[in-house]
Formats: sequence, structure tokens, C-alpha cells
Amino acid sequence: MPDRQSLALIGLSGVGKSSVGQLLAQRLGLPLYDTDALIVQSEARTIAQIFAEAGEERFRDLESAALQRALSNTPCVVSTGGGIVLRPENRALLREHAFVVWLDAPTATLVARLLSQDEERPLVGGADPAGRMEALRAARAGVYAEVAHVSLNTAGRRVEEIAAQILQLFTAASIETDRLIGQNWSAIRQAARTFLSQPQPDAFEQAVSLYAHPAWEVRSFALALLGGL
Repeated sequence: MPDRQSLALIGLSGVGKSSVGQLLAQRLGLPLYDTDALIVQSEARTIAQIFAEAGEERFRDLESAALQRALSNTPCVVSTGGGIVLRPENRALLREHAFVVWLDAPTATLVARLLSQDEERPLVGGADPAGRMEALRAARAGVYAEVAHVSLNTAGRRVEEIAAQILQLFTAASIETDRLIGQNWSAIRQAARTFLSQPQPDAFEQAVSLYAHPAWEVRSFALALLGGL
């Protein structure tokens, strides 16, 4: 059977990904990887300094590398930066290797939380943080929805309450995936064999659609089978 799946948190800055991630990792007994913290550790400078000195594109390169590093240590809990979903390769990596939870809250709530913190946020600073946050929300909401398996509103809720709901959803999804894999074991193996005999770019997706239930873990599990068939 496959290894346990990782759990990833996405959403705008100030939504509570770091604090919720810490509690989830503790409850699940898994390591926690914060992509922003990994970047700061590797670069020995703050996120704001990286933006100012190297630019956003360089930061996004570092962010992609941090996500790959985190998800190579599965299973784990990953708290991501707000813009992690901007690159297609990051979205694909999240969907393939993690149960993805989109945390959200009203803009006023996010701005109030960020203004209460000392950390400088390059993309929401300046004279109109609410307006900049709304612009980020408009630009990112569609891709958050594309990547996430579930979404939760964190406004007015304690960290413990949010984490408890995520654990319920994560456990239910894991149980359902195990059931579907058990039901479709032969079909998944056939999908992998079909891919081996037809290694065109879209052959795997066609094989899974034909033979296996599209559960969120089936694709990564079937890929793991390829080496043994």
C-alpha cells in the first residue's frame, strides 16, 4: 500500500497557515515544513530583503525549490507562501503529493492580522494594504480553488477548531482513498501496464481515466507501481 499522504496549506498571507500547520504537525506526528522559513534559512536573509535585492522572480524560483524539498520528505505538513500557486509546476506538485487545504478569511481580517505582526510583507505593504490584498485575492482565488481539495474560512475561529476540522477531512479522505485503491487494485495495475506499453505524454492520464477511479492519491500511487511492473 502507498505511504501516508502529506497535507499542505495554501492561502493568502495572514490566513493562519503557519499556526494551523504547527498544530496539525503536532497532532499528526509529522514534520512541518514552512516554505518561507526554508527560504529564509537557505538564503540567510528575510523575504522582504530577497524581494528588494533579487526581485520577485528570484523569490519564486527559491519558493519552487523549497516546495520540492518539503514534499520530498513525505509524509509531512507543509505551510506555503501565498503565491506558491502561481506557477503551474507548483500546483501540479501539490495536487500529486498532498491533500491540499485552502484557508481563507475576509480581507479586513487578513489586513488586521498582518498589521499586528512585525514581519514586513512585500506584496501587501504601502498606503493601501486592503486594496493590495483584494488585488491578490482576485488574481489568486481561481488557482487556489483549482489546487485545493477543500477550503475553510478561518475568520473568528480558534486555531484548535480549524485544525480539528482539517484532521477530520484529511482522515476521511485517506480512508476513502484506501477504499478506492483496494477496490481498483487490478485496474490501477492495468493502468500502469498500459502506460508502460504506450509511453506517450497523455497515455497515463488516459489509462487512469479508463481503468481507475480518479481518487486524489491514485495517480501518485500508480506511478509508484511503474517501477515494479
